[in-house]
Amino acid sequence: DLTAGGGQIGGILTARDEDIPQAESSLDTLAYSVATAVNTQNAAGADLNGNPGAAIFSLPATATAANPAGSAAGIAVSMTDPSQIAAAAAGEGSADNANAIAMADLANQGIVGGMTATQDFADFVTTLGNHVTEVSSENTAQQAALTQLQSQIGSLSGVSLNDEAAQMETLEQSYEAASKLFTALDLVMTAALNLGEPTTYTT
Repeated sequence: DLTAGGGQIGGILTARDEDIPQAESSLDTLAYSVATAVNTQNAAGADLNGNPGAAIFSLPATATAANPAGSAAGIAVSMTDPSQIAAAAAGEGSADNANAIAMADLANQGIVGGMTATQDFADFVTTLGNHVTEVSSENTAQQAALTQLQSQIGSLSGVSLNDEAAQMETLEQSYEAASKLFTALDLVMTAALNLGEPTTYTT
């Protein structure tokens, strides 16, 4: 309900419940896809000692292809010995570099939802930038509308001391004029009542 109401609280809740989780999900997918692709390719070759390549990256134990949550925050380089990099294709000897070339070629393959890792990250940054621009423009428009409404409220409810003083002076002059009129009427009525009367009336 608060999100639907807009305002600062609504914006914070929308960012917390929608925008940030979407961004995290995109980064998790990217991290999981890159790590698993590199690990799989390294395992397909042989290292300097002729052993199958070990995992280069580690991911959270709960991360899966269907649910890679936590991959972006939990990804780490687990390989500490460079001799374990499986540069050679399996069975080709330590002088071979076919598997190293295959790992490098992963940069040009659609390993992240059919896109390369670079394309996916560029798409993520573009989407995020567009969203930020959209929200910023909407905020600017709302601030302008708020300023306009505040100005209108001020013009309707604001009190001008100069205007009030002028109105007070006008009312004072009107009161004085009315007072003189009633005084004149009083004199006329007294004179009319005194016509032909032995006793005069006074006011």
